[in-house]
Amino acid sequence: MDFFIEVDYRQLPKSGNYACGDFFISRRYESEKRIVSVLADGLGSGIKASVLATLSATMALKFISNDMDIVTTSKIIMETLPVCQVRKIGYSTFTIIDMDFEGNTRVIEYDNPSFILFNGNTISDIQKESVELKAHDGRPIKVFYSSFKMTKESRLLFYSDGVTQAGIGDDSYPLGWGDSGARQFVTYLINQHPDISAGEISQKLVGRARFIDGGENKDDVSAVAIYLRSPRVCSVFTGPPVNPERDADLAKRVEECRHKTIICGGTTSQIVSKRLGREVEVKLDSKSADLPPVSIMEGIDLVTEGSITLTRVASILEFIDYPKDVPRDAAEQMVKILLESDQINFTVGLSVNEAHQNPATTWDLELRKNIIKKIASLLDRRFLKEVSVTYL
Repeated sequence: MDFFIEVDYRQLPKSGNYACGDFFISRRYESEKRIVSVLADGLGSGIKASVLATLSATMALKFISNDMDIVTTSKIIMETLPVCQVRKIGYSTFTIIDMDFEGNTRVIEYDNPSFILFNGNTISDIQKESVELKAHDGRPIKVFYSSFKMTKESRLLFYSDGVTQAGIGDDSYPLGWGDSGARQFVTYLINQHPDISAGEISQKLVGRARFIDGGENKDDVSAVAIYLRSPRVCSVFTGPPVNPERDADLAKRVEECRHKTIICGGTTSQIVSKRLGREVEVKLDSKSADLPPVSIMEGIDLVTEGSITLTRVASILEFIDYPKDVPRDAAEQMVKILLESDQINFTVGLSVNEAHQNPATTWDLELRKNIIKKIASLLDRRFLKEVSVTYL
């Protein structure tokens, strides 16, 4: 394929709650060359809604990834989840996206706002089929199914009703922002910023809903975007080669980069500096309380210290959903670049840093190779990045 499939999302819980009653999950299945993504919205808000939304989404992901048909999948979910005794409706709605690496897409929707498909900056109308099922109490419910092919520069957006119902009851939005408001806003964003990322568009959509709600979410708010575009590539170089004779190879790889480039490690940056004749300048004003400062080198987007910074990067990737808009230190700057990239190539030197082998040291550091393995796994599993690791 000549494009990368970027999947990203943003969520905010209802004001006053810590747990979000919406749940999003996405998995890339390399062997099957497909991506399955599910957004579920639990009835109400808080812990109870969060648990049931999580149950719905994880079931849907498992069934669809195992090629279970739409009717059987929907039926099992409906029959498994309890029904609200007061409202007599199921506890969770859902949107399921099943896309292969060629852009062939099918969408299954139950009671969530309708998805939006953009080809370039134009919304495409998609014909949907409805499948009628029976709820617990015997009343009919409808699940909608559609299939189409996405191509390069197309986007698919879907969201919970916290977006469409934003502002409901307000003089400006007595019936809520609605589908039309969300569609107009996203169209404006794409026209203003044709290359806006999936993460940015999701963040702005959620932020706009919060603004319309007066700065306090009246419901859980989630927005997901899928964007097919040219891949954004980043190369990370860390550690000197195990054989000093390969220093020239390391420097050549850095010199030949024509995309985002990060160097982690003082010795690594000194090797590149010496071989390429580029000075390294430490930015003392970038120093934080517990991380060394970043440095500047011509042609390199970010130069940082090695193992301490990489260990912090791994920790951030494990526990956050997306980077801060304004990174504070070297690790946050690196995370922001990594998550804004699609294909990430690590080149790891296996020479041992003697400072980290001293048994008297109090630093809780893993060997460089293991840190990179953890970072690569997190980028692949949590953030659906394409990752490669080469050792020198």
